[in-house]
Amino acid sequence: MELSTPRALLLAVAAIAVLSFMDVNIMALSADVTTIQILFFRQAVAALILGGLVLAKRSRFPTKAQLPGHFLRAMLVGATAYSFFYAIGKLPLVLVTSVFMSAPLMVSLMGVIFL
Repeated sequence: MELSTPRALLLAVAAIAVLSFMDVNIMALSADVTTIQILFFRQAVAALILGGLVLAKRSRFPTKAQLPGHFLRAMLVGATAYSFFYAIGKLPLVLVTSVFMSAPLMVSLMGVIFL
């Protein structure tokens, strides 16, 4: 699917808006709800949405040999999401957002160092 530049920019702005809305809600909820509960419901909604997309597109499911890699990736994503949600609840939102937005720079630097 070919995206035009205006449509791609609009999608990027919409994604940042949705993620910012999620961050604000996580911060508001963290005063009354534990991080693991927030994470559970966020991941459950994501699983329902992505599961529906997979079924609608009739995508191939992973083979038995691919499952350990997918399991490891899922555990790492869960640990990362838990850490991020915990940070949103404990630190100022501007600090968490600035660290999150600088992640591509850190990954590039680590790629040069380690690869």
